[in-house]
Amino acid sequence: MHASRWFLLLLIALVVGGALFVALVRHLREATPQQAGAGDMSSVAAQQLAALLSRQGLEASAQANTVRLGTRSLALSTKVTQNVHQKDQFLYLVGLEFGCEVDGAPVESLLAGSIGVDPGQDGAVMTAIREWVSQYGFAIGRALASSNQSPPLSAASFRVYEGLTGVRGEAPPGFKPNRAFHEQLLSHLEPVLHESLSKAPGTPLHALTVMLVVGASAGEGECRADGVVSAQLCERALTFPWPRGVKPYMFKQYYVLVPTAGQGG
Repeated sequence: MHASRWFLLLLIALVVGGALFVALVRHLREATPQQAGAGDMSSVAAQQLAALLSRQGLEASAQANTVRLGTRSLALSTKVTQNVHQKDQFLYLVGLEFGCEVDGAPVESLLAGSIGVDPGQDGAVMTAIREWVSQYGFAIGRALASSNQSPPLSAASFRVYEGLTGVRGEAPPGFKPNRAFHEQLLSHLEPVLHESLSKAPGTPLHALTVMLVVGASAGEGECRADGVVSAQLCERALTFPWPRGVKPYMFKQYYVLVPTAGQGG
């Protein structure tokens, strides 16, 4: 899963401008400095995800590339999809693709990518891992966990679990991606949800990725439903009454949708 060119260029521009942060990542401790090669990226991600979920009061542990959540399991696979050295800007950009097996069965709808940017190549890899853990893995893990959680969000007959919200650039003053915000955004997207999601029978979990540039003269974005680019999802998302700031900013949000009892995938 390769990120589109406009996203890569904008991401580099925002990083060079000195504005790069992920909202709410205070819950995710900085990883101990270490190298993560192709053979152990999945294990590092599993360890970080289990630690993050445990800090939220959920029963989670990691063994190699697998996170155990009570009786459920989430096995990760990782591969490098981008490895770019921006020599003129002294930056490395590394893209990773994460595949997921839930209880031993691959779930294609959860395939997702993350990007890390750092002056060092190892640092860029670790940043990409942390981004997937906080924005993607956190939502997937919460969807699989069965206890010690506040009631999930809901939309279109799905239980919905949100990952941590990502913002790059300068967020508008007072912008709070809290429960009320997610309820409003999901309600706005609800009319196109079922049409956007995969119709493959037996899909146990669905996923939405909303990635937009807010505040630009012409709104841009890349939105995915079950890992597939969805133009109608982005068109709908761009009409949401987004909070505006002095400068454009990038918003990124991942949701995992669990069909309610009696509803097919």
